[in-house]
Amino acid sequence: AALVGMVQRGELRMVQKMEQDGKFDPTPERAAAEAAQRGGNAVPELGRREWLTQTDALGWTALHWVIAEGRFDAEARDDFIQLLLGAKALANQETQQGNTPLILASRYARPGCTKALLDAKAEVDARNRSGATALHAAAVASSAECVELLLEAKADVLLTLSGKTSLQLAYSALQAQEVLFLSMANLGLQKLLVHV
Repeated sequence: AALVGMVQRGELRMVQKMEQDGKFDPTPERAAAEAAQRGGNAVPELGRREWLTQTDALGWTALHWVIAEGRFDAEARDDFIQLLLGAKALANQETQQGNTPLILASRYARPGCTKALLDAKAEVDARNRSGATALHAAAVASSAECVELLLEAKADVLLTLSGKTSLQLAYSALQAQEVLFLSMANLGLQKLLVHV
């Protein structure tokens, strides 16, 4: 999983160089040579996607990692996503928990990634093993931008997760944020009173 490792280390320039050198788009001759080294037959399209579908122990591809990795700024992340999708990374590949890149983009409130994945025809209502969709994830993350993009892509608002629609999940998430804010404000007030 060399590509996954490069993404985990934040080596965007190295991946860009591999793309420029044609690593993601091997000629039939190169695909045949690489397949022969592995003891298999060459299928150029499979050879092309093989690099992009390699996973780590949790079933995460480079595409999953780019979305979740916090070290990239939004512009670099979006560039990386475009590079991988342009090289034909699979927009619907699932992790072991069934999370697609779109579910992760929504969970981590990454609207640029969400848009790129929707443009790449990611399945908008795919469910992970827990039954969550990208819309559920965006609602829990309180990501209005991702929710808007998913609704424009015709995400099903009636699908439920643990008996709750995305709207109900969003409401619960906002309530939890308000409780946290009030708890933090109360704690801050208590500390302030101690110092008076």
